[in-house]
Amino acid sequence: MPIGPFLSMGQVILVRKGSGEMEPFDPEKVRSAALRAGADPELVEKVVANVRNRVRNGVSTHEIYKIVFSLLKKEDEASASRFGLKHALFKLGPAGFTFETFFAEVLREHDYKTELRKVLQGAAINHEIDIVAEDKSGRYMIECKYHNVIGLRCRAPDVLYTYARFLDLLEGAESGKCPKFDAPWLVTNTKFSSDVIAYANHKKIRLTGWGFPSERSLQHLIESRLLYPVTILNSLDKFAKTRLAEANLMMVKDLLSHSEKELLQITGIPRNRMNSILTEANAIAPMEVLEKMHPEVHG
Repeated sequence: MPIGPFLSMGQVILVRKGSGEMEPFDPEKVRSAALRAGADPELVEKVVANVRNRVRNGVSTHEIYKIVFSLLKKEDEASASRFGLKHALFKLGPAGFTFETFFAEVLREHDYKTELRKVLQGAAINHEIDIVAEDKSGRYMIECKYHNVIGLRCRAPDVLYTYARFLDLLEGAESGKCPKFDAPWLVTNTKFSSDVIAYANHKKIRLTGWGFPSERSLQHLIESRLLYPVTILNSLDKFAKTRLAEANLMMVKDLLSHSEKELLQITGIPRNRMNSILTEANAIAPMEVLEKMHPEVHG
């Protein structure tokens, strides 16, 4: 349903972000997001033009998302699904997957060694670390802040808490109580406030969130290796999500690393539903591409 005319040239349309803040409508954000989702450039331009004609002053970014998603889905369901990555991450918790488990798997596919929910002794107290990650550049203490509500951000208390824990562990390492970490790392599925970014830059804390940092953002880490969560699949119903979670099948690539016969046995999902799920999964992350990126995927 149309939500109002695009204002004439020279006038600024303000859109309401999930946080409640207002910002000028930028069609380039729609264009880049749709292209990143793999939509054909010609289709993308049609979508952008359609959105331009339908936005009105004060429209929410969520309403714009729904318009773009529905337009893409009519002509290219796979790109529509990939376009819905941000919303798929909001569904992780209700589907039975923890964000730290998902992010640890993303890191492993980017050549990190990881340990989940490890309890370590600091100088003063014990700390349960969401993820301990290590690669050739160092060892990192990762704190994950997951939000399931659009518009929530990581704010100053989150980064201060993370750094305080890091300092206690650093002091603990000096007396041999725990291994030494090279830096703390704060990760979220949403965005960071400007205070978080300023403090992290000052204290050399790694940040990974939605759209930040531009070259190593959460969506970049996911999209560059086709590490989509199964919650991105529109063909999943509540029953199927539950059964996949119980079978520890968290990513689209996990589905495609099993034969249909194996999936039917370990999930109990009806064959007709499984056929739809696998068809969509293979469209989102084509088997021939996955096999090159992830040798364990064999179908």
